[in-house]
Amino acid sequence: MNRPVDASEGLLGAAAWIPRESTEADSLPHFQGWLWGFLAFGLLARSVRYFLQFPLWEDECFLCVSVFQRGFQELLRPLEYHQVAPGFFLWIEKAATLLFGFNELALRLVPFLCSLAGLFLFYHLVSRLVRGTARLFAVAFFAVSYPGVRYAAEAKQYGTDLFVSLVGVVLFVEWLRRPAARTWRVALLIWCPLAILLSYPALFTVGAIGLLWLVLTIRHRLRGQWPWWVAFHAAAALSVGGVFLLVVRSQIGAELGFMSEYWGDTFPPRDSLFAFVKWMIVTHTGALLAHPAGAENGGSVVTALFVTLGLIAFLRCGKPKTALLFWLPLALHFAAAVLRRYPYGGHVKFSMYVAPMIYVMFGAGIAALLGLDLRKGKTADFLRNVRIVLIVAAILGLATVARDLLHPYKTKSDLRARAFARWFWSSANFADEAVDLKADLGHEFSRGTWHELSWAAMYLVNKYIYDPGAGPAVRETRSGKPKILRCVLYRDPTKDFDQAAFDRWLEQMKARYPYLGCDVYPFVRRGKDEGAVLTVDYAEIYRFKKPME
Repeated sequence: MNRPVDASEGLLGAAAWIPRESTEADSLPHFQGWLWGFLAFGLLARSVRYFLQFPLWEDECFLCVSVFQRGFQELLRPLEYHQVAPGFFLWIEKAATLLFGFNELALRLVPFLCSLAGLFLFYHLVSRLVRGTARLFAVAFFAVSYPGVRYAAEAKQYGTDLFVSLVGVVLFVEWLRRPAARTWRVALLIWCPLAILLSYPALFTVGAIGLLWLVLTIRHRLRGQWPWWVAFHAAAALSVGGVFLLVVRSQIGAELGFMSEYWGDTFPPRDSLFAFVKWMIVTHTGALLAHPAGAENGGSVVTALFVTLGLIAFLRCGKPKTALLFWLPLALHFAAAVLRRYPYGGHVKFSMYVAPMIYVMFGAGIAALLGLDLRKGKTADFLRNVRIVLIVAAILGLATVARDLLHPYKTKSDLRARAFARWFWSSANFADEAVDLKADLGHEFSRGTWHELSWAAMYLVNKYIYDPGAGPAVRETRSGKPKILRCVLYRDPTKDFDQAAFDRWLEQMKARYPYLGCDVYPFVRRGKDEGAVLTVDYAEIYRFKKPME
């Protein structure tokens, strides 16, 4: 029978020593210096990526089009280009652009700040959960991880997903340490609705915390916890209901069919047991656990191995609660995938919310494996291997920063798309006048180009950023002399096009202004390796002579 536990004792206990055989005497010399060194490097790596101001790539552009074009209320409706994002996150993005201008730095500011704060918050979490070299490994690889650095400087919600869930886990761990303290219960009540407003996958973290809270309250017969637990779930239910009515019902309702087809491989197969087992193996050794680096088709098998060893290590240390903080959110995530409501695997971005606990398990797994030398009394070998692991982490971080410095873009096609906007839109209205048929005049001759997944989103966003006079109307003449009016049509040959409507517009323009001809600029899209051509879009620039006014 479980003994009632005095809440003042704490439910978490002391941080676990991993490896178990480790003591303070076995710790790496300058242990704390290594920790602060990796934290400083994590700040540097994220700042380098952010301030290099990479050109926005297509996934960012799909979302940023809506951020520019819409007001706060309109951002709660179905978005362009099949995008789905939390309403509160979109509002913060919109507010950042209104305060600091519509540019790469403003669009990525919120994920960047979340990432910086997340570094130190993760250090705090690890210090509560584990001691020894496991703590050092977890902090080191979290600081230099490619997904962490990448999503610190990307105008999408995935970096925010990590931070929001990390805050919740930290608050719950503090409650575990002092369940009688009102502070952490109040903090969890405040965090819960904010988390759901800011991050859809945070719901998995909310659910896991609620389940653990329930189990521990019953098991340890904690006095006075029931009203708080009920209030926590009431806050969660009200938040979920509000988000569903305001955002999810319209956004996901409009995109559910598209998402189910587009992310079909990320849902568990139901046709055979063999297919399901194969999917489970491929998923858990692929993009789901691509931390601190990894890939599809078994590219993350090393991470999967160390995470498994870490889970075993925590169970052996008598710390099942720590293991459950990793496993329970993923279990709820998997349940959502079974219902085909949220992708499981497919891309590392979908597991960013659970990344903090992945690195805790990853660090513990490496430390547990190296600890085999301590069991045999080989302390020198243990310390040597610890240094090797830290050097590997440092090399991984240096490689990430070096790559960003040498190639400050995702693809050269992104770079070329931005270069066109910088060249054309920054100067086209200096002495003459230039407008875009879609963005400035509202002519939509091809609905597919502006609503389906298309490189047109990148063209539009770069135009919004680098056109100093971007707006919904043709600009006024700046002088009393004749000038050239350039009307830009972006054409995606793979999408529908209403040629008859366009021809009517062109004839009307020719009737008003002398027609000077058309210039065509190809937008060639290649893959990351600059190999085969993926597609070729075109910017058609129709020139007219405007008389003196």
